[in-house]
Amino acid sequence: MPKHVVSTTSEPAEWGNATVVRYDEVAALRDRTDGDLVVYGSNRLATALLLAGMVEELRLLLFPVVIGGGERLFDGGATIGMRLRDARRLGDGLVLLTYARTAAASEK
Repeated sequence: MPKHVVSTTSEPAEWGNATVVRYDEVAALRDRTDGDLVVYGSNRLATALLLAGMVEELRLLLFPVVIGGGERLFDGGATIGMRLRDARRLGDGLVLLTYARTAAASEK
């Protein structure tokens, strides 16, 4: 499966089968890709894509662990309308939540 790394630098990716793209290239990548684009482990990128209206569906895997203060999952300063479409329990303590976008982002 191809990997696309969104980066502010033009440094090549350090592992095979990966291409570095700039943030302003993500919309074109989405338009020419069949299937889903998945964001792993970057709440800053996910927030930017949500605010830009480029996210149709949000899937959150929750495995609650309490360790310290942590940081907010999405801290973009805006409200985005989402509707819960599905909630599935996956084993002990893991939950998959699927949300559909219902409205554009609006500033708080």
